[in-house]
Amino acid sequence: MKESLSSAHSEQGSVSLKAQFDALSDQGRQLIASYIDLFSNYSDLLKAKLKANLKILMTIFSLIVAAVMLLTMVWASLQVVFAYALVSTGFSWYASAGVVMTVNVVLVYYLIATAVKLFDKASGDLLDDFFNIDNE
Repeated sequence: MKESLSSAHSEQGSVSLKAQFDALSDQGRQLIASYIDLFSNYSDLLKAKLKANLKILMTIFSLIVAAVMLLTMVWASLQVVFAYALVSTGFSWYASAGVVMTVNVVLVYYLIATAVKLFDKASGDLLDDFFNIDNE
């Protein structure tokens, strides 16, 4: 009698343990599926933001390329005029070339620093939603 009660109790315990393992396995699958959905939603949101901003970004890029080409032509002309004016006032070609190169280096440094600041701001505006952890 004790053996039958013991075996019935162990069968019942193993069935209960099996049910708990099955429930745990199902919960694990649900958790993994939830994380997959979460990452999928984040990637879909990033794709939607990029798609929405693609036209404006291409327009901005085209305008920047056109402006850079025009600015390069104007800048080259101004350098020639500036160097010629320095030589006309009595500077040697070497001194006028040094002054023109110094002005160029200063302006290139300023432009690079400004571009880095603008890129940081633009990339921050685009990606802040994904990498900020706020406890609101």
